[in-house]
Amino acid sequence: MKRSGRLRTLPWYEDRGSNPYLLVTGKEGTIAEDGTPRTVPWEKGHFVEWMATEQAPVLLEPLVKLLRPVVYFFSPHAGALARFYFLLVMIVTVAIWGVIGGAITRIAAVQVARQEKIGAREALSFAMKRYLSFISAPLFPLVLVAVIVLGMILFGAVQMIPLLGDVVDGLLWWLMLLAGLGIAVVLIGLVGWPLMSATVSAEGTDSWEAVSRSYSYIFGAPWHYLFYGVIALLYGAVLVFFVGFMGSATVYFAKWGVKQTPGIDMARRDPSFLFAYAPTSFEWRTLLLQEVQVGDQFIVENGRVNEDAWRKYTGYDAGYNGPDRMTWYNQFGAYLVTLWLWLFFLLILGFGYSYFWSASTIIYLLMRRKVDDTEMDEVYLEEEDQETPYSAGAAFTPPKPATPVPSPAPEVTMVEAPTLRTPPKEEPAAPPPAVSGDGNAPPPGGAAESV
Repeated sequence: MKRSGRLRTLPWYEDRGSNPYLLVTGKEGTIAEDGTPRTVPWEKGHFVEWMATEQAPVLLEPLVKLLRPVVYFFSPHAGALARFYFLLVMIVTVAIWGVIGGAITRIAAVQVARQEKIGAREALSFAMKRYLSFISAPLFPLVLVAVIVLGMILFGAVQMIPLLGDVVDGLLWWLMLLAGLGIAVVLIGLVGWPLMSATVSAEGTDSWEAVSRSYSYIFGAPWHYLFYGVIALLYGAVLVFFVGFMGSATVYFAKWGVKQTPGIDMARRDPSFLFAYAPTSFEWRTLLLQEVQVGDQFIVENGRVNEDAWRKYTGYDAGYNGPDRMTWYNQFGAYLVTLWLWLFFLLILGFGYSYFWSASTIIYLLMRRKVDDTEMDEVYLEEEDQETPYSAGAAFTPPKPATPVPSPAPEVTMVEAPTLRTPPKEEPAAPPPAVSGDGNAPPPGGAAESV
C-alpha cells in the first residue's frame, strides 16, 4: 500500500497484517499484498517483530490514526498544502472518536467503578452533552504547539535580517531550545489522548481538567503507565487474534460449506466468485480466493493476490474474454455478498476499538488511584443517575407520591357530662337499743340471756 494513500483508505482495505486463520493453519505466505516480504510470526525470533509491526498497530488503531498525521505534519518533506491536509485529518479523527470513544469510555467507567451497566443510548446521550469537552481536550495541545510555532516564526523573521539576525541568534537561541522542548513535551503527552476521554467520562469534567490530568498522570508516573499499557497490549493481542481467527474461519467455512454441493463444479457455479471484492484487510480476499484459476494463472500466488489475474477474473481487463471471466450477474451477486462481508468485518473491527477504549478507561482509573489516591469505585453520576440505578434496558419509572399520613390527634381526657341526679333516699335509722334494769344493753342480735 502506498504511503500517500494511508490516510484515505477505507477500513475494509487497510493493511492490518496476516490473516489469523492462515497463520493457525500454516498457509500464510511470506509476501504481503503490497509486494513486501512478510515473515511468519511462528518462525523463531519473529514473534516480537510481529507483535510490534502488526498486532500493536491494530490494537492501538485509534491512537495511531491520530498520531500518524501528526508525524507527517512535522516531516521536513511536507509542504504547506500537505500540512493543511494533515491538520484536517487530525480534526476529523478527533471529531469522530469524540462521540464513539466518549460513549465507550462512559460505559466502561460505570461498569468498572459501579459494577452497573448502561445502554448505548444513555452513553451516547452523555457523550453528546459533553461533546465539546471530548473533542477540545486533544486539540488544546495542538493549539499550544501552534502558538509556540508562531513565536518561533517571529523569531525566524528577525533571523532573516543580516548581521542583526546573527547576533540575535547567538544571544537568544536558548529561547528556541525551550520552544523545541515545549513542542516535544506537548507532542509526547498526546499518547495520553485516551486518558482525556476517560477523564471526561469518569469525572464529568471539562476539557482543561482532562488535559491536565492526562499529562500529570503520564509524566508523574510514566513507568506505571507503561506497565499498564504493556499488560493491556499483551492481553488484548490474544483477544483480538482470537476474534480475528473466528471471524476469518466463519467466512471461510461459509464458502467451504456451499462449495460441497454435489455437481457445483460441473455447473460452473463455484461460489468463489462471490468473494472477488472481499475486504483485503486481514487478507480476507487472499483467504477466500485461494485455488481460483483464471486461464493459466492463479489469483493467489505465493501468499499474495495476483493483480493481473484478479483483473481478468473480475472483468476489469477488457482484453480478456475467457470463459472464467465473471459475468454481469456474477458481479451483481458479488457486490451484494460484499455488503454482508463489510458489515461482518466492521463487527470484528469494532471489537478491537471497544477493547482499546475500555482498557484505556481501566488504565485511567488505575493511574488516578496511583497519583491522586482516589478509589476505583468513584465515578461521576448525573442527578437522574443518582435517583435510579443503572440497568440495561430498564425504563425510568417515577416514584409514586407518598400518601400523607395524618398526624395523631392530641389526647383528650373524657369527662362525663353532668346530669340531674335524684339524691338517694335515706334509710330510717335503727332504733336505739333498749336498756335493761341493770343498766346494761343487751348483746346485739338478740335478747339478754335469762338466768
